[in-house]
Amino acid sequence: MEKRPLYKLLTRFFENDFPQDVRERFADWLTRPEQTPEKEEALEEIWNSLPVTTDLDSFAELKKVNKQIHSGTGRFFRRLAAVAAIIILPLLGVVTTTLYYKHSKTVPIDVQMIECFVPNGERKQFILPDGSTVWLNAGSILIYPEIFSETRTIYLSGEGNFTVTKDEEKPFIVKTNYVNVEALGTVFNVHSYPGEDETTTILESGKVRVDDKTGISGSVMLNPNEQLVYNHMDASFKKSNVDASRLSTWTEGYLIFQQETLGNIFRSMERRYNVKINYNDSKFASMTFTVRFHAEETLEEALDVLKRIGVDFKYKIVEKDVYIQ
Repeated sequence: MEKRPLYKLLTRFFENDFPQDVRERFADWLTRPEQTPEKEEALEEIWNSLPVTTDLDSFAELKKVNKQIHSGTGRFFRRLAAVAAIIILPLLGVVTTTLYYKHSKTVPIDVQMIECFVPNGERKQFILPDGSTVWLNAGSILIYPEIFSETRTIYLSGEGNFTVTKDEEKPFIVKTNYVNVEALGTVFNVHSYPGEDETTTILESGKVRVDDKTGISGSVMLNPNEQLVYNHMDASFKKSNVDASRLSTWTEGYLIFQQETLGNIFRSMERRYNVKINYNDSKFASMTFTVRFHAEETLEEALDVLKRIGVDFKYKIVEKDVYIQ
């Protein structure tokens, strides 16, 4: 590929302007070690076109990430190729966030950033530098400094369940693409996957404040057993009462949904079982259900549960593809 066509393709790709199947194939090609110089030139053009001030150090970080992707040596990056559709889309945002940490006045420049990635089909627990713990759900990325400074600021893309060590002098802040969630000592859940229309925060204990990063809707305080849904399209908040401890049992392998759209249920099942569910969006996506899948249930058993609660469909499984009719 020549530079200009590749630049246009990459731009469309990062803007999520491809159909899902094309995006997955393109992501797979992007992570292979061929035409690396051309890819780096195109990435540099995209980087320079971003509405932020960058410098040589900034682009050096982007090239460093690109080099790591193509090295194929680390476990993280070997898995990256298999789940490229999840990771590549927010990659520039992740790099930008890393640079924010690196050059922030509240974080020493020489502090190393830790990147935690959980691929589809898995969930994993991590311990943060302050002793706080986080469970990451499938297809999630967490980035944080190896040493916290004036604040305990981390970046999340995906879903995380946090148990925060109390420290009144150092606020604990979870940054996502659309909202920031701030807590002191508390247990809460943040769901913020790329490509979805909403970011959801659920508080189990303590107290958190959720800030709209656009400034349009301001801040909302949550009390235990409250859920706050932020709509990306109109920057609005919607609060409701939930059983927070029940909804957080995904950390034990359960899948719990309370009046959730079938489209979101399918997306969670894709991450849980590491499959692609193909279905008629207009027929199924807007239907809502309250349902619980047990930790031991297979993909087939989970699909049969949906059929029993009233979803009228037939399905066929071909390797990692599920076809819904």
